[in-house]
Amino acid sequence: MTHDWFSHMEEGHNATAYIDMGCTTQLVNGVPTPLTPADVQRLGCRPGDRVDKTLVAADSPPESFTAGGKTYLARAPKTFANNNTAWWDASQLYGYDEISKKRVKRDPKDLARLLLQPAAGISGAYLPILQAGDPIQPQWMGQEAAAFPDNWTIGMSFYHNLFAREHDSFVDEFRRQAAEKPNEDSGLRNPAAPTKVIANKDVTPDELFTAARLVVSAMIAKIHTIEWTPQLLYDEPLYKGMNANWSGLLGAGQPEEAKALSDVVLKVLGTSKDAKTATTWYSVFASGPGIFGLGSQLPGYDITKPAFTNGGVNHFGSPFNFPEEFVTVYRLHSLVPDLIEYRDAAKDPNQIVQKVAVINTFEGKATDAMHSRGLANWALSMGRQRLGLLTLHNIPQFMQNIPPAQVGLVRQADRSRGARFDPRPRTRCSPLQRVSAAVRTAPTDPL
Repeated sequence: MTHDWFSHMEEGHNATAYIDMGCTTQLVNGVPTPLTPADVQRLGCRPGDRVDKTLVAADSPPESFTAGGKTYLARAPKTFANNNTAWWDASQLYGYDEISKKRVKRDPKDLARLLLQPAAGISGAYLPILQAGDPIQPQWMGQEAAAFPDNWTIGMSFYHNLFAREHDSFVDEFRRQAAEKPNEDSGLRNPAAPTKVIANKDVTPDELFTAARLVVSAMIAKIHTIEWTPQLLYDEPLYKGMNANWSGLLGAGQPEEAKALSDVVLKVLGTSKDAKTATTWYSVFASGPGIFGLGSQLPGYDITKPAFTNGGVNHFGSPFNFPEEFVTVYRLHSLVPDLIEYRDAAKDPNQIVQKVAVINTFEGKATDAMHSRGLANWALSMGRQRLGLLTLHNIPQFMQNIPPAQVGLVRQADRSRGARFDPRPRTRCSPLQRVSAAVRTAPTDPL
């Protein structure tokens, strides 16, 4: 799964019960037939293989309701909780519940800052290591402190250290300005007393910490929207669409057209007597960045009125969920290389000094890799290297020893029906008799 987007696990583990995923039968003339010991040896099967069962939020008969003369289920027959908030609130850094927040280390000298510590033999400061007293799982030992420590690699270490430094940089700059102008309006407001001005000198460490989190999460969201996604799915319509989230569909480079459309919306639709039509078109053109980036500004904005929260846009009016199929297929394994082309920023940046096996940078090994080579060198190395091609049959070789496709099928079967099924015959593929068969027949596309 994508890091810190959705997780059915609780603190790094699934349910305590296990389900079978080893092969125990084979098709003989179209009939499932139990494997004999000789068949197991001949086919290379592992009948005893099991995987921990997925945690289920609700599988009791759902309630129903009636609307428009039709009856609907109030929820799906089986649902699964997402136990962490999505990455765009930077919860991977700051936490998403009380337990995860205990893994977030704040600087005791300034609680507005994240704790960063020097590493032996290398410049710069880095996140501290998780300790035995922290709420951790055994597989997280030796990793750097992070609220969401699953799927830890050198890439995760890089981004967490990078944005932790960005957080502290924001705090340090605020402290500098506050020292110069202690009585100036900080721009922050307390929702309990929204009209009261908070001066720079009166901003508490918790308030400053939260403001820094907001800035960092906005940076992450913007980078993902206008840089990462257009590069991954490289085409002009997507590029325009993603950039429209921030500067409108016309963008900042066409001010005359934007001004003309802005006048139309404000002077024509804004004075229309057909409220429904005017509101609909205004939403299309102006809510958020819209077509030309009017934003969600409302006349007479008043922070003290709940109706003006989020600029008057209701983001919370409907329940939100992902279908399980999305969780199953949204895996970006194809992007991951087997080898990272390591470069030294102090030498020729065009020279590949060494090729580092990705599998040697997982979990606690990521800490050694980061501390021995440094943030700047990993930034240069991973920034210069191309991703793997996002296509079928392009799984890195190190993952072929951990068959994610097979595990994914079992997980999907467990979530959807509670019983195993094999979709391969439906797609005109021969039934999968053993995991190694899928691995061996996968094309060896270059990364």
